[in-house]
Amino acid sequence: MFTLAILLIIGGSFFSALYTFVLGIAGAPGAILTHATMRRQGTHLIPTWGLLLTLLGQVYASLAWVAAIVLFVRSSTAAHSGLGVWIVWFAAFLIAIGPASFALKEAASVHREKPQAFTVQHGAAAFTELLTVIGFFVFAFAPNMIEIAWSWVPQL
Repeated sequence: MFTLAILLIIGGSFFSALYTFVLGIAGAPGAILTHATMRRQGTHLIPTWGLLLTLLGQVYASLAWVAAIVLFVRSSTAAHSGLGVWIVWFAAFLIAIGPASFALKEAASVHREKPQAFTVQHGAAAFTELLTVIGFFVFAFAPNMIEIAWSWVPQL
């Protein structure tokens, strides 16, 4: 189990960083439409619908990642018990929220250093992080919830 936790942390950290780009792509349609609307209206205020559309894309993609991690850990730890399983689940939690956490860190950095470059995708990052954390626990304790919208996610 400890080996699984270490492999999950090392491999998962790498793929979490890569999956952050998927979150950006998933939120892009909402960001593009929001930017076009803000430009056309000559405002700097982000429309609520733009934030929600961007958030929807980011959360859906983020929860797909969470579903993959939860399904992998459930199948890998099904026949085991003890401290090792708890360590694997803790590592899985960190890996599952990794992409959303990386996106939130980027949003905070942009907000602090270049506020004029702050976009709706950055604004949605905080909500994405929160919903990803909640989604992890929902999927971990009620894995049948994955079937609602993420049945296409492979069980690794």
